[in-house]
Amino acid sequence: CEVLGCPELGVDPRYAKNVDRVTHREELKAKLARRISGLLRDELLEQLYKKKVPAGAIADMPTVFEAPQAQALVVRGRGTSGDSVPGEALGLRQVAWRGGTMDDSPAPRRAPGYAEHTEEVLKA
Repeated sequence: CEVLGCPELGVDPRYAKNVDRVTHREELKAKLARRISGLLRDELLEQLYKKKVPAGAIADMPTVFEAPQAQALVVRGRGTSGDSVPGEALGLRQVAWRGGTMDDSPAPRRAPGYAEHTEEVLKA
């Protein structure tokens, strides 16, 4: 409340306990939204972090997948297995990486089609 410039909300008995905040949710949400809408996201987060208030930004899916951390999870074809184009996104890595580089591991392949490897698996 201090960060948003409305310290009175922090001592208002209507919002003292969670049950009170839930009871007055729409009213409180409108008040907070008015205050938050005039602030820049990064500046607000910085101020909240300084006060040790847990907070985080919400991102849309394109923003999430553009992040370097997400791009590191994309498995890309090398063009060596015959069924992929170099750099083609084949999917997302589903398990933890053991270190090293992608070059240290077998070439990634696209996911098989339905029953594509049935005979191969049953013979093994």
